[in-house]
Amino acid sequence: GRAILSIQSTGGGIYVYTGVEAAYEKLKTVEAGIKHVILFTDTADSEEQCKGVEYGACPVNENHSYMLAEKMVRDQT
Repeated sequence: GRAILSIQSTGGGIYVYTGVEAAYEKLKTVEAGIKHVILFTDTADSEEQCKGVEYGACPVNENHSYMLAEKMVRDQT
């Protein structure tokens, strides 16, 4: 309990797409009936929500971390 309560946000450095992509690649090698990815972020300073776009909105609606998560579900990764 205390370890969880001691977690603090220091801001920045939350590369969402890179994190989800790394989880996707790792989960491909895991043999399990049910797989989970838990992403902790406060969204206010989540960088790189789209592949290669460190700050700001996606220029077009592609390569977004949500789309990658949807692909993980479709692929049953």
